[in-house]
Amino acid sequence: MAWWSNSDRDERPDEAAPVGDWRDDPRVARVAELTDHALELQRLGHLEQALTGAREGVSLGRELVRAYPEPVHLQELAGMLYGLAGILNRIGHAEEAADVLAESLAAYRDVADAGVEGIAPLIADVRARQATSLAQLGRFTGAVVHADLAVAAYREPAEEPGGAGHLADLVRVLGVNAQVLAVAGDPDLACASADVAIGMFTRNQAAFDRMSQAAAHLSMLSSSCALASRIHAVNGRMAQALAVDEIAVRLTRLLVEYGGAGHRDLYAAATARLGSHLLTADQAAAGAARLRESRAIDAASADAELAEIHDARGAADRFGLTLSYALRQAAELGVEGVDGVLDLTADRPDAEAVTPSTRCAPESAAERAEALGRVGLATLAVAPGEGFRICFEAHLMLAALSERGGRVPAFWSELLDTLSTELGDEFLGEDVADWRERSRPAR
Repeated sequence: MAWWSNSDRDERPDEAAPVGDWRDDPRVARVAELTDHALELQRLGHLEQALTGAREGVSLGRELVRAYPEPVHLQELAGMLYGLAGILNRIGHAEEAADVLAESLAAYRDVADAGVEGIAPLIADVRARQATSLAQLGRFTGAVVHADLAVAAYREPAEEPGGAGHLADLVRVLGVNAQVLAVAGDPDLACASADVAIGMFTRNQAAFDRMSQAAAHLSMLSSSCALASRIHAVNGRMAQALAVDEIAVRLTRLLVEYGGAGHRDLYAAATARLGSHLLTADQAAAGAARLRESRAIDAASADAELAEIHDARGAADRFGLTLSYALRQAAELGVEGVDGVLDLTADRPDAEAVTPSTRCAPESAAERAEALGRVGLATLAVAPGEGFRICFEAHLMLAALSERGGRVPAFWSELLDTLSTELGDEFLGEDVADWRERSRPAR
């Protein structure tokens, strides 16, 4: 199979397919033991020991796949690879994690092709984790596209009648998507994704409270709250920032109740953020009270949050220019065609976009992305920063369309070539060469 490395095959002559039932193979029990032990070590924070066990489990998993043709072993291996990548990400080995996740994704696809049902959510989980790895590596397009498809995989079943079982997964991948977009895409789109995740939680809090991993969900949501608040605040949307801050304080207080003193840092940071934003909104007494409260909870965490807010204050481009701002500037500079693409922005009250592919209806994605890109190219000459943001968002729409197997216009190649010539590849991310090749018209 093309999805895994068999460079060690000749070194393991005993791996020929054995006679008998695979259930009798002692490696099966050993893999299960290693997987469970690695999970427990992770829970205890012993990541290096967990990594050792996870690597051994993956090695045995590969042996089982070579020895037995049943898809069950390939699916088991894909899951172990996913777990191994999670450890690698946590200890800062994003490059290896990305390679491992690519192998996991390919394995799951082979399992799905073999007719096994229920694989789509597993592929979505791999994509979400891969998005995090690629973002850390500066492979911005790949990161955004993987997050985009992960959200799509969970959004449809979660929003259907009886889809409550998918809500937690959707909230999780929306949070991942928000963090990725804050680094690699449109900050307003990142904020929209975080806001949707927060809204889903608040509307369904009773269901979340009954979940076995309630504390883990609250921790992820607190990150979404922090991101949304900061982006709202630096773009002058203080009312929205304060609303999110109130939710963050409530969530992190619950975290402390669930998990004890270990989450007091998040509680203090959320309270300090609320206090700072109240001061900015001319609510001095309430703001001062919240700041005192935050320092009483955890002074070091409160002060660290306030320092970060102070560093960002007045810097609306801290997260990069938003598409909305770039288009408004283009309009003021007289660039033609802006009015025809303003509905693609994510900061409108009626906007539903949380990913590049949800900026418009799927059937019009190619046409709308090209229109946006042409506005961006026209803007480059008069406002390079704004032009880049517009062009890059058009590129991300086309990249997501391409990953779904949709037809993309020849304009995509022109767009990337122009951006590379005018600004250099460093602005486009470490994976630009791969996407430029994909953008070439088929011959």
